[in-house]
Amino acid sequence: MLKRDENKAGNSRKKISKPFLLTPLLVMFLSFIIISFIIYVLSYTPIMGLPGEGSGLEMVLRYQENMLRYHATLTATHPFSSPWWSWIFMIQPVWIYTLSNPVENTVSNIVAIGNPAIWWISIPFLLLVIWKWIKEKDSTCRFMAVVFLFQLLPYMFIGRVLFIYHIMLNVPIMILSITYGLNILWYKNRMYKYLIVGYFLAVMVTFVYFYPILAGYPISPEFNNAHKWLSSWIF
Repeated sequence: MLKRDENKAGNSRKKISKPFLLTPLLVMFLSFIIISFIIYVLSYTPIMGLPGEGSGLEMVLRYQENMLRYHATLTATHPFSSPWWSWIFMIQPVWIYTLSNPVENTVSNIVAIGNPAIWWISIPFLLLVIWKWIKEKDSTCRFMAVVFLFQLLPYMFIGRVLFIYHIMLNVPIMILSITYGLNILWYKNRMYKYLIVGYFLAVMVTFVYFYPILAGYPISPEFNNAHKWLSSWIF
């Protein structure tokens, strides 16, 4: 009887593991390959009929070939480039715009940088999501982990210069992972609720604090330098 129960348990695990792996692969194939390909090709519709060399799908394919050749052979460097693994740590943000006003002693900067209270705090929660996906086969965690890794890991194989803004598409997943983890902590005890409320306030305060260098708002050079929390932050 015990042996029969063990066999049933083993069969049930096999049934669970198969869709556990196939379902996200199927969703990825449909969402990121088929649907994305159709939308991408349709985006060329306004210029497909323009006079010139080639037209229609031939023109679209030629554009892809030219773009691939450009990026595959690009050897340029950039002072604000950064490797893919460093993006979530915000080691090297991108300094996009600057304007100084000597008369009023102000400086305006626009920097591609995230909210530290979200980006840095998301790291342990993303690890939690990946762990629960692999260990507990949590479907919610599977969704977040698959989308996050699918968007990030392909940059491992790109040799040209890369920038932190490539990970911006993953910011919603960072926020979702934090929300998922905080939701678990919220129901543990009252102390966690106070900490979570405090964290939400910290997110809002940090956003307001960094807003001037996100929007190019004129501020004093001293206040501008106060935003450089890491030595690698140049702006």
